[in-house]
Order: sequence, then C-alpha cells, then structure tokens
Amino acid sequence: MIDVAGGIDNENQNIIVASRNNKVSQRWTIIYVDEDKPAPKKGDYMQDVGFYALRPFYIESQAGGNRFVSLMGNNAVINP
Repeated sequence: MIDVAGGIDNENQNIIVASRNNKVSQRWTIIYVDEDKPAPKKGDYMQDVGFYALRPFYIESQAGGNRFVSLMGNNAVINP
C-alpha cells in the first residue's frame, strides 16, 4: 500500500510502501488527464490492476492538502 511518510500532509513529503492501516494518508484518487475520451472498449480496462491501458493519469492524495504524487529525483513525493 502506498502511504505518505509519517502520515504527514506536507509539501515534498516522501511516498513510501507500508502495511495497510486505513488512515487517510493511504487514500488516493486516480484522475485521468483525458476525461473526455470516449468510453474504453472491452479489454482496455486492466482488471487485475484497476487502471485503463495507455491513458495518462495522476494520483491525488486524499489527505486534505490537494497534493499530487510527483517525482523529486528518484523519490516519489506529494506536492501541490
């Protein structure tokens, strides 16, 4: 499960892999950039991972700070 390090909603806070704890720091929304794209055809949705194939997206934290996952060097972090 991906989690915000320390459960703290701060800019540039690292994203880590952690055991499930059901806290808000582990809640995420996948937002597709091409929302106006027609409905996917059968087989476009990858059931095993829960994503649509070949569609750009970003990941938004539900921790309250309107932050998104981004890369800083080799680290995944949250930023506004």
